[in-house]
Amino acid sequence: MGVTPPHVTPSGKEREAPEIKDMYVDVGARSREEVERMGVAVGSLAVLEREFAVLNGGVVTGKAFDDRVGVAVMLYALRQLKEVPVTLYAVATVQVEVGLRGAQIAAERINPHYAVALDTTIAADVPGVEERQHVTKMGRGVAIKVLDGGRGGLFIAHPALRDHIISIAREVGIPYQLEVLYGGTTDAMAIAFRRGSRPWPSPYRQGTSTRRWSCWT
Repeated sequence: MGVTPPHVTPSGKEREAPEIKDMYVDVGARSREEVERMGVAVGSLAVLEREFAVLNGGVVTGKAFDDRVGVAVMLYALRQLKEVPVTLYAVATVQVEVGLRGAQIAAERINPHYAVALDTTIAADVPGVEERQHVTKMGRGVAIKVLDGGRGGLFIAHPALRDHIISIAREVGIPYQLEVLYGGTTDAMAIAFRRGSRPWPSPYRQGTSTRRWSCWT
């Protein structure tokens, strides 16, 4: 990504965050013709290149953990299943950040009796944040949502399904945290207004950066 260098930025604006309209993708070209010869055009897709890395024991960092972590958990769970006495759907949704669109379509077509949303959540146990605002802590176990608040309103997890998952975690010895998040939501919000749902997030840090931190253990 390219922006105007601070050396030639007007005085007083050096530390201001650039607006999206002032940013550009620098592909190393010197003219419009060179850009076109590279096959780049309006609407071309671009991604940030990031490598997977282990930081500190069981803590890992990499690209798009939100929500590749959820997909990994879902696939792992499916491999553990032997026989399922119900019809089970495993769905990897899209466009959650722009309105939970994939979950809405899936919920309408499947119309499930129960749904478990696998997602990431905030681990704000970082410098500058009071402990009561940590939401979850890295390495303290999976987060079981109590409630959250997205732009679409307040989501309260179904108590019976929440307590059932808690009882399973206790029975098999899975560490867990209860999550209360006043800001942001999951696919469970879109599904809940159709049938019961229960989100089960995984804590992560640096949610709005190009790299994310998650506890592998």
